[in-house]
Amino acid sequence: FNNPGMLAVDQTNGNIYVCDTGNDRVEVINSWGAYLTAFGSGGTGNSNFGGSTPNPDPFGIALDSSGLIYVNDHNNSKIKVFGP
Repeated sequence: FNNPGMLAVDQTNGNIYVCDTGNDRVEVINSWGAYLTAFGSGGTGNSNFGGSTPNPDPFGIALDSSGLIYVNDHNNSKIKVFGP
């Protein structure tokens, strides 16, 4: 992690999502303790998270009861929504 921001807990699946702000990614620690990149490639820019697409500065994160994940794109003043 590089300057981790907020985190959110998915109580249904036991995952913990962490805003890895300094690396421009959202990381997930799953219920088995494995560490994975959920969104982001470590680049900067004003586009959606995912794959090799550059992405912005994730700072805040929240989950709702339906499984949607809301990420605060701090540098671009947007909220990005990801879901199942």
